[in-house]
Amino acid sequence: MGLDWIPAAGPLPGKEVEFNKILDAVLTSTEDTIDELHDQLDLVSRFTPEAVNAPRVGFDEIANKFMQERYQNEEPEEPFNEWVKQFHGRGIISLAEPCDGIPRYSNGGYYDGVDSTSFRGGFLNECVDIIGKKLLDQAFETMKAEQLLKYADQLEERANSSARIRKIDLNRVDWSQVDTNEYIQQLDIVLCAARYCRFWGQQGFYVRAWF
Repeated sequence: MGLDWIPAAGPLPGKEVEFNKILDAVLTSTEDTIDELHDQLDLVSRFTPEAVNAPRVGFDEIANKFMQERYQNEEPEEPFNEWVKQFHGRGIISLAEPCDGIPRYSNGGYYDGVDSTSFRGGFLNECVDIIGKKLLDQAFETMKAEQLLKYADQLEERANSSARIRKIDLNRVDWSQVDTNEYIQQLDIVLCAARYCRFWGQQGFYVRAWF
């Protein structure tokens, strides 16, 4: 089954208690109240561009140049200085420096609502011999920050255990074989998933499972 993990939001500094209280309500709400709760959550949330230190339009030259190139390609009718105002302050994730929150395994850009901060969780289906069915099933659940951190530890533990059984020292693995050696690729997926969950968990984010 296809699966993408999508980082949704994390708390603004000093708003952690309020954020988690509203998030609990969001995750257990009915359709009648979900929109209102999401609006409340947005007021105390930070989002993925900030978490990955994405360059911001109007603040960083690289982001401003990116928007100029986009303007030239799209050729909107209004002048650039007017057109660009709608993007002021927006972080451009595609310009962010590499980090564990922008994973190697991603469906980012393949369909709306999924950018390069998403993780292709469906790849864990190929790694069930390493992680086991229980952890695979959990991958299909939306996880809060504390759950992500625990899950990261469990994934890493399973990868280490599997490697020990095969007498493989993970510190000496030739990761250049990742595209040619099936087991090495499976290890890479699991360890990448662990780093990803730890990154977003440490940021206080919750991650939605989209499938």
